Amino acid sequence: RALMVAGLVHARQKRKGTDVPYLTHPSHVAMVLARHGFCEPVLVAAALHDVLEDIHAEDPVVQQSLRETFPGMREAPEDKDGFLVTFRRFLVAEFGDPVVAIVESVTDERHRPDGTRLPWEEAKRLSHERLASDRVPELAVALKAADSLHNARQIVNDLRAHGLPMMRRFN
Repeated sequence: RALMVAGLVHARQKRKGTDVPYLTHPSHVAMVLARHGFCEPVLVAAALHDVLEDIHAEDPVVQQSLRETFPGMREAPEDKDGFLVTFRRFLVAEFGDPVVAIVESVTDERHRPDGTRLPWEEAKRLSHERLASDRVPELAVALKAADSLHNARQIVNDLRAHGLPMMRRFN
Protein backbone atom coordinates (compact mmCIF):
# COMPACT_ATOMS: atom_id res chain seq x y z
CA ARG A 1 0.00 0.00 0.00
CA ALA A 2 2.91 2.36 0.69
CA LEU A 3 4.30 1.71 -2.79
CA MET A 4 0.83 2.42 -4.21
CA VAL A 5 0.77 5.80 -2.45
CA ALA A 6 4.31 6.56 -3.63
CA GLY A 7 3.44 5.42 -7.15
CA LEU A 8 0.51 7.84 -7.33
CA VAL A 9 2.43 10.76 -5.86
CA HIS A 10 5.48 10.17 -8.09
CA ALA A 11 3.49 9.00 -11.16
CA ARG A 12 4.75 11.67 -13.54
CA GLN A 13 8.17 12.07 -11.97
CA LYS A 14 11.42 10.69 -13.42
CA ARG A 15 14.86 10.28 -11.88
CA LYS A 16 16.83 13.46 -12.50
CA GLY A 17 17.92 13.75 -16.12
CA THR A 18 16.63 10.29 -17.11
CA ASP A 19 13.51 8.49 -18.33
CA VAL A 20 13.62 6.16 -15.30
CA PRO A 21 10.39 6.32 -13.25
CA TYR A 22 11.05 7.94 -9.88
CA LEU A 23 9.30 5.10 -8.04
CA THR A 24 12.41 2.99 -8.61
CA HIS A 25 14.25 5.16 -6.07
CA PRO A 26 12.04 4.62 -2.98
CA SER A 27 11.81 0.94 -3.95
CA HIS A 28 15.60 0.62 -4.01
CA VAL A 29 15.95 2.51 -0.72
CA ALA A 30 13.51 0.06 0.90
CA MET A 31 15.48 -2.88 -0.55
CA VAL A 32 18.75 -1.52 0.89
CA LEU A 33 17.16 -1.35 4.33
CA ALA A 34 15.55 -4.78 3.95
CA ARG A 35 18.93 -6.31 3.09
CA HIS A 36 20.25 -4.90 6.36
CA GLY A 37 17.42 -6.41 8.39
CA PHE A 38 15.35 -3.32 9.17
CA CYS A 39 11.77 -3.82 10.34
CA GLU A 40 8.64 -3.34 8.24
CA PRO A 41 7.77 0.17 9.52
CA VAL A 42 11.17 1.41 8.29
CA LEU A 43 10.62 -0.26 4.91
CA VAL A 44 7.21 1.42 4.68
CA ALA A 45 8.80 4.77 5.57
CA ALA A 46 11.41 4.15 2.88
CA ALA A 47 8.69 3.65 0.27
CA LEU A 48 7.07 6.90 1.40
CA HIS A 49 10.20 8.91 2.17
CA ASP A 50 9.75 11.52 -0.58
CA VAL A 51 5.94 11.76 -0.79
CA LEU A 52 5.58 14.76 1.54
CA GLU A 53 8.37 16.57 -0.28
CA ASP A 54 7.18 15.78 -3.79
CA ILE A 55 3.38 15.72 -3.66
CA HIS A 56 1.77 18.31 -5.90
CA ALA A 57 -1.28 18.76 -3.69
CA GLU A 58 -2.70 21.42 -5.98
CA ASP A 59 -2.67 19.05 -8.99
CA PRO A 60 -6.20 17.76 -9.71
CA VAL A 61 -4.79 14.59 -11.33
CA VAL A 62 -2.85 13.72 -8.15
CA GLN A 63 -5.88 14.54 -6.02
CA GLN A 64 -8.20 12.43 -8.16
CA SER A 65 -5.89 9.42 -8.28
CA LEU A 66 -5.46 9.40 -4.49
CA ARG A 67 -9.21 9.88 -3.93
CA GLU A 68 -10.12 7.05 -6.32
CA THR A 69 -7.58 4.64 -4.87
CA PHE A 70 -7.89 5.27 -1.13
CA PRO A 71 -11.23 5.69 0.67
CA GLY A 72 -9.46 7.72 3.38
CA MET A 73 -8.74 10.44 0.82
CA ARG A 74 -12.22 10.66 -0.77
CA GLU A 75 -13.36 13.64 1.31
CA ALA A 76 -10.12 15.64 1.00
CA PRO A 77 -10.72 19.30 0.20
CA GLU A 78 -9.55 20.58 -3.17
CA ASP A 79 -7.46 23.46 -1.84
CA LYS A 80 -3.73 22.66 -1.53
CA ASP A 81 -3.40 23.23 2.22
CA GLY A 82 -6.56 21.32 3.08
CA PHE A 83 -5.53 18.46 0.82
CA LEU A 84 -2.08 18.28 2.47
CA VAL A 85 -3.61 18.17 5.96
CA THR A 86 -5.93 15.35 4.88
CA PHE A 87 -3.07 13.53 3.14
CA ARG A 88 -0.94 13.62 6.31
CA ARG A 89 -3.90 12.38 8.40
CA PHE A 90 -4.43 9.60 5.87
CA LEU A 91 -0.76 8.56 6.11
CA VAL A 92 -1.00 8.39 9.92
CA ALA A 93 -4.25 6.40 9.78
CA GLU A 94 -2.92 4.05 7.09
CA PHE A 95 0.68 3.53 8.28
CA GLY A 96 0.90 4.87 11.86
CA ASP A 97 2.54 7.75 13.68
CA PRO A 98 6.00 6.09 13.91
CA VAL A 99 6.19 5.69 10.11
CA VAL A 100 5.05 9.27 9.47
CA ALA A 101 7.53 10.56 12.09
CA ILE A 102 10.36 8.86 10.20
CA VAL A 103 9.13 10.26 6.86
CA GLU A 104 8.82 13.77 8.29
CA SER A 105 12.31 13.50 9.78
CA VAL A 106 13.85 12.97 6.33
CA THR A 107 11.60 15.46 4.51
CA ASP A 108 13.51 18.56 3.45
CA GLU A 109 12.04 21.94 4.23
CA ARG A 110 11.87 23.73 0.91
CA HIS A 111 10.19 26.96 1.96
CA ARG A 112 10.44 29.54 4.70
CA PRO A 113 7.35 30.27 6.83
CA ASP A 114 6.60 33.25 4.55
CA GLY A 115 6.42 30.91 1.52
CA THR A 116 9.69 31.95 -0.16
CA ARG A 117 11.89 29.13 -1.39
CA LEU A 118 14.95 28.23 0.69
CA PRO A 119 18.29 28.09 -1.11
CA TRP A 120 19.40 24.46 -1.61
CA GLU A 121 22.36 24.84 0.77
CA GLU A 122 20.16 26.19 3.57
CA ALA A 123 17.58 23.42 3.10
CA LYS A 124 20.33 20.78 3.31
CA ARG A 125 21.87 22.43 6.39
CA LEU A 126 18.48 22.41 8.13
CA SER A 127 17.98 18.76 7.14
CA HIS A 128 21.35 17.75 8.61
CA GLU A 129 20.69 19.72 11.81
CA ARG A 130 17.30 18.00 12.18
CA LEU A 131 18.82 14.54 11.66
CA ALA A 132 21.48 15.31 14.28
CA SER A 133 18.91 16.29 16.93
CA ASP A 134 17.82 14.02 19.76
CA ARG A 135 14.17 14.41 18.70
CA VAL A 136 14.60 12.43 15.47
CA PRO A 137 14.01 8.68 15.52
CA GLU A 138 17.29 6.78 15.02
CA LEU A 139 15.62 4.82 12.25
CA ALA A 140 15.28 8.07 10.27
CA VAL A 141 19.07 8.34 10.16
CA ALA A 142 19.27 4.81 8.76
CA LEU A 143 16.67 5.73 6.14
CA LYS A 144 18.58 8.88 5.18
CA ALA A 145 21.78 6.84 4.87
CA ALA A 146 20.05 4.31 2.59
CA ASP A 147 18.61 7.17 0.54
CA SER A 148 22.05 8.76 0.14
CA LEU A 149 23.63 5.38 -0.62
CA HIS A 150 21.18 4.67 -3.42
CA ASN A 151 21.68 8.15 -4.89
CA ALA A 152 25.47 7.73 -4.78
CA ARG A 153 25.29 4.27 -6.37
CA GLN A 154 23.11 5.64 -9.14
CA ILE A 155 25.57 8.45 -9.84
CA VAL A 156 28.43 5.94 -10.06
CA ASN A 157 26.39 3.73 -12.42
CA ASP A 158 25.47 6.71 -14.58
CA LEU A 159 29.08 7.90 -14.68
CA ARG A 160 30.15 4.47 -15.89
CA ALA A 161 27.43 4.40 -18.53
CA HIS A 162 27.50 8.01 -19.72
CA GLY A 163 30.72 9.61 -18.46
CA LEU A 164 31.14 13.05 -16.91
CA PRO A 165 28.60 14.81 -19.14
CA MET A 166 25.85 13.17 -17.04
CA MET A 167 26.82 15.52 -14.20
CA ARG A 168 25.19 18.39 -16.11
CA ARG A 169 21.79 17.16 -14.91
CA PHE A 170 22.65 18.48 -11.42
CA ASN A 171 22.46 22.14 -10.40
